Amino acid sequence: MTARAIRHTQTEGAVMAVPPYEPPPRRCEVWQLPGRSRWSPHEARTRVVEMCQRWGLAGPTADDLALIVSELTTNAVVHAPSDTICVQVTLNEHEAHVVVVDRGPHPAFVAKQPDNDEHGRGLCLVEALADRFVSMSAGDGTLAWASMNLA
Repeated sequence: MTARAIRHTQTEGAVMAVPPYEPPPRRCEVWQLPGRSRWSPHEARTRVVEMCQRWGLAGPTADDLALIVSELTTNAVVHAPSDTICVQVTLNEHEAHVVVVDRGPHPAFVAKQPDNDEHGRGLCLVEALADRFVSMSAGDGTLAWASMNLA
């Protein structure tokens, strides 16, 4: 699903990248990244760090936001057969929202991993850092949405 598709589903009411009860966004950026590239999570993280600097968002909140974007992008690269991944970051007065859309056939879920397993903890981190986290089927792919309070 592309950035255009996210906007389309917003206007059609099928999926809202930013819930309708939220105040209007102060800032919003959308990127398309290669879905099969191991460099996409790094690129997403770099863009969020730069975006936070431009938006005046700093400290642990900016670090947590960058980690959330990186982990959701990593999950899309590892588990979805997508040529592209769409990442949207929206900032309103009180919250930051992250949406990552891919062509994965199944929504992501948080799973308990064995203590000696080196993989599979990314969504646990997202769930711990975000105030809200949802993954769902959306059109022809999967949408992962995380929100964190800025206060």
